[in-house]
Amino acid sequence: MISSLVSDEKILAYMEKTHEISHDGNLIRDEFLVGEKWEKIEQQSLLRLQEYPGDAFTMDALGHHYRSRKQYPVAIAMYKQALKASSTPASIQHHIAFTYYCQGDVEKALEEFREIDIDQLNSEGMYSIDWRELDYLDEEYYVEIIPPPLTEKEQFEEALQFKMKTLLHNAYMYTQMGVFEIAIECFQELLSLTPKASCILNKLGVIYIHANQLKMAKKTFTEAIQCNPGLEAAYLNLGFTHSKLGEHELAIGILKKASIKFPDNSEAWLELSKAYMKLNYKQKAIDCLVKALQTGAEEFFNQETIAELLPILETAYEQFNENN
Repeated sequence: MISSLVSDEKILAYMEKTHEISHDGNLIRDEFLVGEKWEKIEQQSLLRLQEYPGDAFTMDALGHHYRSRKQYPVAIAMYKQALKASSTPASIQHHIAFTYYCQGDVEKALEEFREIDIDQLNSEGMYSIDWRELDYLDEEYYVEIIPPPLTEKEQFEEALQFKMKTLLHNAYMYTQMGVFEIAIECFQELLSLTPKASCILNKLGVIYIHANQLKMAKKTFTEAIQCNPGLEAAYLNLGFTHSKLGEHELAIGILKKASIKFPDNSEAWLELSKAYMKLNYKQKAIDCLVKALQTGAEEFFNQETIAELLPILETAYEQFNENN
């Protein structure tokens, strides 16, 4: 819990600082949430909650959106639902306190904020609070820590960095909420700020896969590789996309390139093994699976992967019996 030695003034100063950051972030987020888009996000998110009633992340994100629209009672109700299901309760409590603050209910905001376990909040990685940072309430210290004014170029660079971080955060948030259309728009906006950024292209391709836009995913991964021939993930994702489209020869071609360029990448060998098996190249599938296991592919094993590998394992077992 918050120490009683922390004054209300310090807590309110922290809230004001958070409010400034939140306001700037919401301005960027709201570019994507005008008119019908907001209604679509709300509808899709509520439908997702019907399908996954314990999805605290979607509840929390909806709370943010309701708060940014000044629908404070609805936001608080959504946060409280999230709190019941969340594995990061301190961060949700922070959102509730902050929403009361935005609503102008300072007394309730302070009451909620003092219930937060700051150590837990910091360990959740959502916020980091060091009350010494707020010692600028002391006028003399305030004078000492005020940085020199930024040049026009520095202001532009700082604003650009903030916008990019906010867009990336929004893209991840909408992806987790299952609202892929808006996530794609966020990544496209990021690419307009950083053209040919291979890591952004790769992430956008993954969202296209989630949205079942496989041809766009293929195009995007190809562009990512052209921009950065050393980006391992883009080769694997392109191979996976070819396989999803039934283009197994093309999948094998790109995955072979990946296995040559990155011979220690166990996931490349694993995907190559599965691609060979799709075309009934049994011995090649077995050889690649052996290589995958030698390079530590077990970390990628899940129920779905094991089911895919069963035909290869059965073939290898048959060969073993024949040779012994």
